Amino acid sequence: MAEKINKNLNYSALMSLNTQLCHSWAPDDILRRNNHVSNFLAQGFGFLSVGFDYKPKTYFSIYASPVTAKYTIVREKRLADSGLYGMEKALFILQAQKLKMVKP
Repeated sequence: MAEKINKNLNYSALMSLNTQLCHSWAPDDILRRNNHVSNFLAQGFGFLSVGFDYKPKTYFSIYASPVTAKYTIVREKRLADSGLYGMEKALFILQAQKLKMVKP
């Protein structure tokens, strides 16, 4: 998406989402006896940026983005709680016979 400011300058936004579609297992789990290590959106990495695109020639372009956000999505609670894919590992404390998640 881009909108012209003048002949050579546009403001624009970029968005990206990377994930996988199917289950996958650990390399040493050949017979797939254990739980899978990833699934659709088990690890999803998203980027959103807003910036300026300077294009003085048809073959040359510079994109500068002062505002960029990165998101990591882990759809399955079991994988998120184990600390995979760059997420913080969850700590659990037993209180009044309820399992409660506490941030470290």
